Amino acid sequence: MLLRPASDSRILVNITHPTPYKHSFPDAEDNTWPVPPINFQSANPSSALFSIWGPDPRPFVAQTCLTVLKTLYSHPRECPSIPCLSIIVRPYDGCAYASNCEVHISEKYVMDSSRSRRFAHELAGCFMHEVVHIFQYNGVGTANGGFVEGVADYVRILNGLAPPQWRRPTDPPASGDKWDRGYEHTAYFLLFVESRMPHASKLTVSMNLMLRDSRWDEALFQTLTGQSLNSLWTTYLQSFSGQ
Repeated sequence: MLLRPASDSRILVNITHPTPYKHSFPDAEDNTWPVPPINFQSANPSSALFSIWGPDPRPFVAQTCLTVLKTLYSHPRECPSIPCLSIIVRPYDGCAYASNCEVHISEKYVMDSSRSRRFAHELAGCFMHEVVHIFQYNGVGTANGGFVEGVADYVRILNGLAPPQWRRPTDPPASGDKWDRGYEHTAYFLLFVESRMPHASKLTVSMNLMLRDSRWDEALFQTLTGQSLNSLWTTYLQSFSGQ
């Protein structure tokens, strides 16, 4: 979820790893991707998050950034330049959100969910979703919100981090759903179009890149696929008619 947080005057105590950290990957090619320096702050040095991501979570964060960049972009030169990425773990209601160059993770969410045997997988997916928001383009702030959230889950799905409670891709959309419901619903639609149209197999990453300099326009679907958005959505809905 991409949010503007309310002001929070609480001061983080027991700051963990406050110095920006620049990760070096074993593969030299991976080091050409613009993974930013990483700040990590936690209000709770005994957080269960450290038992999942390790005593220094920054290498995990760097690897997530690299995976997101290599999923969303074809070449490092296409990526946005992020001066520093801050990960802030603090107590608040919710799960996680991205704002500017920060990803906030709820310590309450970590604490309440850490006993689940699937939590490491769920947390990795939730975190990857927010990291996508840091690196994706949004049409200079004009992009359709459902598309923005759908792209984040598109990346999560492609990297094997879809949780079991999501609607399955073979399940038909709910009655009245629209293509831009967002999250996995929009992600499955984008994946469907890419799978059915070989010439548009890179639809999502192409649209994301076009939104670097262009404002949002549904006509982008027509430009990249040769079909209107309404036609693509109708075809998607019809694919479930035999079930």
